[in-house]
Amino acid sequence: YLNGEKTMSHGVTEFGLFMHKIMEKYFKKELKLEDMKQYFEDNLWKNIHSPTILNMSADFSKDMYSTYKDGFEKYLEEFKGVASLVSLDDVKAVEEYFEFLVDTRYMINGIIDLAFEDYEGNLIICDHKSKNKFKSKKECKEYARQLYLYAYAWNDMYGKYPKRLMFNMMRGKPVIIEFSEEDMNEALQWVDNIVREIENTMVFEPNPDTFFCSNWCGLVRDELGEPLI
Repeated sequence: YLNGEKTMSHGVTEFGLFMHKIMEKYFKKELKLEDMKQYFEDNLWKNIHSPTILNMSADFSKDMYSTYKDGFEKYLEEFKGVASLVSLDDVKAVEEYFEFLVDTRYMINGIIDLAFEDYEGNLIICDHKSKNKFKSKKECKEYARQLYLYAYAWNDMYGKYPKRLMFNMMRGKPVIIEFSEEDMNEALQWVDNIVREIENTMVFEPNPDTFFCSNWCGLVRDELGEPLI
């Protein structure tokens, strides 16, 4: 990754990137609401190039192509905009890059999918997710750290914290979180702990994750050095 080497992709990841592209076009007023589903269908073959098989275990694999295709088509067919966003004129940012320095030690950067104001003028920071739902409250809280870093960055750039955070689940219902400065500070502390752990580690032992390594890792190979994906 640091060397900028191109790795193998996965079809499920490509589905997510394609939907992000469609959301970006819509919120930038480059794609009309009524044309979103047709755009998805017309351009699907141009954007999904890799296998969509997920290896659930050593004995079970499943092709997710129809699951994601049907799920996204249904979402776009019923799409009326994200919760609380009345007009595209209230959109404040789409795919906005940010970076901020932490104690002159390290840089945090990222891209905010969407920031907008609701009908009461409350700022909401939103991230698009291709998931249908979170498995648990614990998983939701872990994912929310990402949005809290976005909230910190937004305040750093524009001097304002959001009222709410939102996950736009593109195969399910939106998840809305009331902003908490305490939870934001916990997210920042979590990042700092990870950075300190990396800085203080001399030997990085392998820590394989069977599901991740056999599905998402673009460098995975078999005994003969051939790609597994």
